[in-house]
Amino acid sequence: GLSKDSIIKICQERQEVKTVREQHPESLVFVAGDLLLPIYDVNGDIWSAQTIQPNGTKLFVAGSQKEGHFHVVGCNSEGLSV
Repeated sequence: GLSKDSIIKICQERQEVKTVREQHPESLVFVAGDLLLPIYDVNGDIWSAQTIQPNGTKLFVAGSQKEGHFHVVGCNSEGLSV
């Protein structure tokens, strides 16, 4: 799954993302205003994340494992330990 030590950086503008990724290659970089959905396995471990931009573009974290994992919509996630 995603490393529990992953460092998350949030950019205010989409144009900043490339520079921030180059300066911090170990970090996950997102843009303020994007919807961020964690992608789980059946044990509740996070394996990826999907962003949905305001214009509807959907992207997964580059290099993350997506197959066999999911995001639960409309369910109380109290049982998941994240």
